[in-house]
This record gives sequence, C-alpha cells and structure tokens, in this order.
Amino acid sequence: MSRLLCVLIFLFFCSATLVGQTRGSSTAPVSDTLIARAHEWVDTWNYKDVERMRQLHADDVSIQRYGIGDEFITIEKLLKEIREQNFWKLSWSIKIVQPHVRMLGADAALVAFRLQGKETHSDGRSRIYSAAYSLVFQRYRSEWKIVHVHSGSNPIAGP
Repeated sequence: MSRLLCVLIFLFFCSATLVGQTRGSSTAPVSDTLIARAHEWVDTWNYKDVERMRQLHADDVSIQRYGIGDEFITIEKLLKEIREQNFWKLSWSIKIVQPHVRMLGADAALVAFRLQGKETHSDGRSRIYSAAYSLVFQRYRSEWKIVHVHSGSNPIAGP
C-alpha cells in the first residue's frame, strides 16, 4: 500500500512539475504570431498596401502620430498621402532583422527589430536602409493590432 501511495505521489509531483514548466512555453506561439504580424506590417510598405496597413492598426489610433522624416503626421494623414503620392515616389525592399518579443501583459506586447534593405527613389537612385523599430501590439477580440510605432530618428547605413 505504501508503494502505491509513493507511486501516486511521484506521478502527481511529476505531472505538476511538467504543467508548471510547459505553462511558460504557451507564449512561444504568441511570439511567433507577433513576429509574423510585424513582418506583415513591413510587407505593407514593400507592397504599398495602404488598406492592409490600416487594418493592422487599432481603430482608436487614427489620430496617433507617425514620425516621418522631420515631421509628425497622423496615421490617417500618412495613409492618405501614401495613397495620393504613391509613397512619396519611393519604394522599399526591406526586411525585419533580429526581432525580439517582450510580453507586456496577457494582451500587450512589444516587438523590437531592425529594418534593413533598400529604399529606391522614382528616378532610380537608391540607398541602403537600416533603422531600429519597435511595434507595440494590443490584443483586441483575439486579434493583435498595432497601437504604437517607434523608429530610430535617423536611419543609418547598413552593412
């Protein structure tokens, strides 16, 4: 009887330990989802997909300001200018490098990364583009939306 009791206690202890260890790993799929969402945000710039860019942002941030060059404009104004001016006669071929996810709670997270690639003007001139970025996400009804974008103020030459 004591052997059976020892086995039961051992099994209970092992299963409780395994549950405790795997509980933290439940953030791995969330991290993957957030990194995929950040890649999707970058793709909206590469493919000039203004409508998808708007969908990636939370509805209540339409008056939030983006820092573009030396000025700050609202997301709605940015999207309008992108639509009307064809991305300021620029195109990008950029990608995310070294993404890191930090969970800020159950429904909030920050994804920090570098963007690297090339920015090309309509006249054919191009330059290497490399800058630090972070996106703050909040979960709304099981969907992760961007609530804040931060970029390094001066893009630097890449490798």
